[in-house]
Amino acid sequence: MAKARSKVETANAGDNRAPFNREFFATVFRERITSLCRNRSGDVAVVLLQLGDGQELDLCHIEILTARWMTVAVFRDAKSCEDMDFVFVPYEMITRVTLSKRDAAERRVGFQIGHAPPFASSRNAASGACGLQSAGSQR
Repeated sequence: MAKARSKVETANAGDNRAPFNREFFATVFRERITSLCRNRSGDVAVVLLQLGDGQELDLCHIEILTARWMTVAVFRDAKSCEDMDFVFVPYEMITRVTLSKRDAAERRVGFQIGHAPPFASSRNAASGACGLQSAGSQR
């Protein structure tokens, strides 16, 4: 009998070069951030992406997931959470994904899980759950 594959192994099966790929964000990440937000009891969910060039991105939400890259809205200043930039990130650049909770007194806005549905067309970017959207046909 074949050994059952873990969720992480399944998520990484399509792309051996990038462990944090579209499937990871649509499966493992979505499950973990949903669980974190469901159990946060007034805290603020924070998602940080560490990149290979040393930059750390503080995510507001994930805008688009494609086969080779993602678009994320990032906070310029985590304390004010007023200004955002959109960043296009190739999956190969992501070296670490950190999910955490912060006290609302420390930080008033965090990762938005209700931004866009997973695997929706790019025309439906404004509604849904888990802050994920995939544009499967884009490359």
